Amino acid sequence: MPQGTGLPRDAVPAGNTELPSDADLVAAIRGMMRHDDLREAVEVSSASLMAMVEKVESGAPVPRKRLLSSAVSLTRYALRSAGRPTPFGLQAGVAPAATGTRSRFAWSGEHRKATRVDAGWFTDMVMRHLDLPAVRHRMEVVTNDLCTERGDRLVLPYVTAAARAGGSAAAAAGQEVSLRRTPVLRWALDTARRPVTYAALLDAAGHEFPAVPATTLDDLLLRLVRCEVLLTELSTATVDEALLDRTLDLLSAVPEDRAAFTEVREALAAYADEPVGSGGKEWQRAVTAARRVQESPHPVAQVDLRVGADVTLPDTVLREAERCATALWRMSPDDGRHPEMRAYYEAFVERYGEGGAARLPELVDPHRGLGFPAGYRNPRAARNGRLLLQANAVKEHGDPRRQAVMADLIQQGILRPDREVVLDEEAVRRLSTGTGTGTGTPPPPSLELCLTLLADSVENLDSGDFRLLVSPMLGSTTAGASMGRFAELAGIVDEVGRLMPHTRDGDGVTAHLTFRPRSARSLNVSQVPLLAPYALPVGHFPRGTGPALDWRELLVTADEERLRLVCGRTGREVHPVVPHKLNLHDQAPNVARLLNDLRHTGRMKKLQLWDWAGYGASPWLPRVRMGRVVLSPLTWNPGPELRDSAAARPGWDDALDHWRRRYAVPDRVCVTRADQVYELDLRDGFQREMFRRDLGKGQVTVVESPRDLGSYGWCGDRANEVVVPLIGTPGPRAGTRAGRERHRSAYRGSRPVVSTAPMHSPGGDWQYAQLLAAPEAHDHLIGALDPLVRRIAPALDQWFFSRYYAPEPQVRLRLRPASPQEGARVRALLCDHLERLRGDGLLRQFALTAYEPETARYGGATALAAAEPVFCLDSRLALTQLTLLTAGRSPLTRAQLIVANHALLLESLGPWAWLRWAGAAFPRSTDGTVTRQEIQEASRLVVPGETADRLGHALGLRRLRETWQGSGVVARLGDRLQALCDGAAGTRRRDVAVLSLLHMQHNRLVGGDLASEAKAGVLLGHVARARLDDGQGTRPSR
Repeated sequence: MPQGTGLPRDAVPAGNTELPSDADLVAAIRGMMRHDDLREAVEVSSASLMAMVEKVESGAPVPRKRLLSSAVSLTRYALRSAGRPTPFGLQAGVAPAATGTRSRFAWSGEHRKATRVDAGWFTDMVMRHLDLPAVRHRMEVVTNDLCTERGDRLVLPYVTAAARAGGSAAAAAGQEVSLRRTPVLRWALDTARRPVTYAALLDAAGHEFPAVPATTLDDLLLRLVRCEVLLTELSTATVDEALLDRTLDLLSAVPEDRAAFTEVREALAAYADEPVGSGGKEWQRAVTAARRVQESPHPVAQVDLRVGADVTLPDTVLREAERCATALWRMSPDDGRHPEMRAYYEAFVERYGEGGAARLPELVDPHRGLGFPAGYRNPRAARNGRLLLQANAVKEHGDPRRQAVMADLIQQGILRPDREVVLDEEAVRRLSTGTGTGTGTPPPPSLELCLTLLADSVENLDSGDFRLLVSPMLGSTTAGASMGRFAELAGIVDEVGRLMPHTRDGDGVTAHLTFRPRSARSLNVSQVPLLAPYALPVGHFPRGTGPALDWRELLVTADEERLRLVCGRTGREVHPVVPHKLNLHDQAPNVARLLNDLRHTGRMKKLQLWDWAGYGASPWLPRVRMGRVVLSPLTWNPGPELRDSAAARPGWDDALDHWRRRYAVPDRVCVTRADQVYELDLRDGFQREMFRRDLGKGQVTVVESPRDLGSYGWCGDRANEVVVPLIGTPGPRAGTRAGRERHRSAYRGSRPVVSTAPMHSPGGDWQYAQLLAAPEAHDHLIGALDPLVRRIAPALDQWFFSRYYAPEPQVRLRLRPASPQEGARVRALLCDHLERLRGDGLLRQFALTAYEPETARYGGATALAAAEPVFCLDSRLALTQLTLLTAGRSPLTRAQLIVANHALLLESLGPWAWLRWAGAAFPRSTDGTVTRQEIQEASRLVVPGETADRLGHALGLRRLRETWQGSGVVARLGDRLQALCDGAAGTRRRDVAVLSLLHMQHNRLVGGDLASEAKAGVLLGHVARARLDDGQGTRPSR
């Protein structure tokens, strides 16, 4: 809420269509600066603007260009102080609001300032004092937990701007530091794994390396500190009073700096005690003392404000906010997910398997694991073939039905005299996604909405006569994030802590994620009180005595929904929370961002503001209202013609008037750019000039003024923004007892098994060839492998093939020689045969490469050892079937064959209730893609106990039953898979392995046709349920 009530009346000439003269501008500047609260707000926020204003006030000559620029900047401050409720310095502040049966608003005007030493200024001071041995040697240091090894190099993948600005040659080239791993470096990092004083480390280094001069060792350690390989105790995620006390102690060796730093703190404390508008003297005292310690472009302190307001809102406002959030969630488009994170999930499952796990440090290594998701910036993520493939697979496309509904609503709004779209329940349903009713996707665990509340009086609030306007910044998907930074100031630390998500889940632990932002000043936004039972520090010096988790000990595992974070020691799920609004994309190290983003790897969509479904760039858009809530105000998008006219003064006024007439733009509007919002009067020449300058700075949006939608009368005519935290209520699916039990049994104390798949290099136990060929040639290429397999069969233990489509289409052939002695012969015959196939035009290129088995996907190493012979059996069957199909001699279609193959495999796994399993695993046909005739044809082939005979008879394969069921090869795999079924998590692992086996059967015979694969499952499910209804599903279950 702004602490001021409005723009001073003498600020700028009102109603004048011309630009003010120099004298008018000087008078306007002096008039604004007569308001002490505005003067102090500018003094705190912009020293450069304050210096120019003081020059104007002194009567010194100022060029018109500078004068006009200063007047524009100052007026923006005044307008924001009057109309922008977002907390910023002294321009706007916060106050807690209660709820009750009756509304209340009382404005005491007794605001309370809170100051903290600015993190940017503090960091500059620390970097300078590192040069002083008397200070440096007393500091504790610790090895940065982000350090990793790559060959003979030590790599630090992320450094802050302070390291680069500090003159570190290693860090100057970019965000990654790479140092040769010398014996001294290895020793230093190992010795400093726990905090140790710099002097003790230097002394120990002298004893360990007596031949190296002490000055050389000191220079090396200092270099490691400057490039953040070693972190000092002042390299923390919070600049609090305890840290400042320690800093004061360290400055004892520099008495003049210690005295000045003491004065900074005393002056800031005195400044905070002064009323708003009266603190200029103490502020200047702090600024002067700060300059004696450290010259810096940053201000000495961050100032926040708690406004003197006593606020109670009626429950009806909260109920309206709940309805608004529910409707926004329902209408948020399905293509508004996090595709890069879903691609990361798919790549993880492909690499480690569902139920598999990877240690987080290994996962984010681009060579040992997957690296970071696409788009990560700190450091910039390398291109990864696995992720690119999955990104293409999960790419979402716009919904034409939604666009048609939106076009109809826009047309309605254009034709109405009030230019308003009114949403009723039917309109919300039509715009909703999921099941068609808009209730298909459960809501997130929590979120918060930012809303402007309009009403003439508190009595109107109580009677329900109010209006809510959704803020353009929406809020956050973590309830409490907007409040975290101000929790101590507003006295709501405990209340915000209770909002943190997942604290209601007794099976996991909530951990407050902390890190050092790339820009030191961003620490002003991200430092909040500890709001969770555990801390989760990344890349900063550990402080505090509370329990903390080491990110290097965490595991990432996949279930059927998304990736999850698990404590490697306890097996408990870890829920990281970020209770602030700092942009992690730009400011967080990649590890910290990934810890926060893992929750987005599921299919849950993203809460969005009102979404125009592709029509958002229209010249103007109608207001959208639902009940008392305005979801989107009347909006104008200045087009290229107006933006081009804003490049210069001549012609600007005519162009602006033409634009206003054409699109009926009112006199009073709000100009928005990112989170910068203020109201302008487009009749006034000076404010028209402000608008021109805004257009020149980039894309801006113009919206109607909130005062055209209602009144701020209930709160003394002050602009406001109400942050409403909301907790999600689980949908039917998420709230089922079975769903809860599955989750609990999967993560309560069950430590996931880290995937340790062996890598078979060329020339080892396995020969692996990638055969690059167009998809339409795959059937013939696979058929052409038959002579090779027959020729080398005596030298082979196993072989199998699969099709693949990334990074380009290929057939993958894996051969396991019977002995090492046979390996060279097999490899030579393989290459000779593939060369002939290339000459015949059946493939473009081939390569021998390493084979990395998907161990976790098939239930672990023991189950995989039993699965590989089944891959071999299925490859032989698929090769035979493809030969018949391509020759036109198969009596069965490919669709019939794959259903029969599925049934043959499931039945051969042993005496288990496979009919019941298939009937539950595969859905019914509801859209007509599977016909009754197709079900009947499949039923003639799939008969429990007879499927092998019927399929063998149709294809002329007399020994099919003996091969699949008499040899015990498939049954041994069934034993291994059934052994997994220990609880819900184990059964899920068994199911994933079985589904993977069926998927690969389809892959070998048909390829990557997802519709065909889904249809095969639907057919099998229908047959299984029919057999159960006939009483044929009574074989023993195990």
